[in-house]
Amino acid sequence: MFDSVSDEQLVQKARQGEQEAFAALFTRYAPLVESKAADLAPGLEPDDLKQEGRMGLLSAVLTFDPARGVPFRAYASVCVSHRVSSARRTAFKHSMLHSSLSLNGEESSALEEVPDAGADPEQQVIQWEESSRIYTSLTERLSPLEKKSLLLYLSGSTYEEIAEKLGCTFKAIDNALQRVRRKLRNIHT
Repeated sequence: MFDSVSDEQLVQKARQGEQEAFAALFTRYAPLVESKAADLAPGLEPDDLKQEGRMGLLSAVLTFDPARGVPFRAYASVCVSHRVSSARRTAFKHSMLHSSLSLNGEESSALEEVPDAGADPEQQVIQWEESSRIYTSLTERLSPLEKKSLLLYLSGSTYEEIAEKLGCTFKAIDNALQRVRRKLRNIHT
């Protein structure tokens, strides 16, 4: 029905309340959303990123201004990319906070963590569960040197400072942190 209608015309019709026009845009831009959401982030499922991409598409439909001379496809691509990137950054921040290691090797209590006041409670639980899974999986795989090196690195210490504090060589710390990175990547694959 809308195959021969331009994106800009579909946007106009969608803004006027034609649900079929928005559905056509949604279908037309599904491959773009899927491609932007292809790379996962800690704490996010593939469907989470696709949903964020769809929200970016909705935002593009609502805020598109044809008078600026930018094609809708380019504008939508930027909106979707920004929304997905923002979700990845937020998930990464939550992942880093939830997966921090204590000096004595104990997992921090979930009650001690401060939830994001603006986040959906269901999303908070999902993010916490995923972060907890990653934390547990990672700490089970790390050696004592890797745990201590990671903690000091995450607290802002340089490789030289970590080596000095732990009584190791720079190369030993570099190797330990490289192993941590490999182990973390393996958890996500």
